[in-house]
Amino acid sequence: KKRNVTFISPHPKGHPMYYPPTPIRYAMKYKDMYFLHDADWRSYFGPGANLPHKDDTSPGYSDVGTHGCINMTPNDAKTLFDWVDVDTPVIIY
Repeated sequence: KKRNVTFISPHPKGHPMYYPPTPIRYAMKYKDMYFLHDADWRSYFGPGANLPHKDDTSPGYSDVGTHGCINMTPNDAKTLFDWVDVDTPVIIY
């Protein structure tokens, strides 16, 4: 559980999984290098947003889906961050 971090892609620029350095306000790790976190570059959340999808209202790389993280609106991420404790079990299905 961390505030104000920058995610750095482990992949080189040009790789299909590359993403630019991304500032994150609220990051809650749930597995390996996967996080629940705010994603203010997205405008669409929910079913299908984790997969490549058309998103004309968000910048460049945001329409490729996620890399395994669960993206949230900044307000939702703050609410969860303030509520959750370290080692809280996370069930994803």
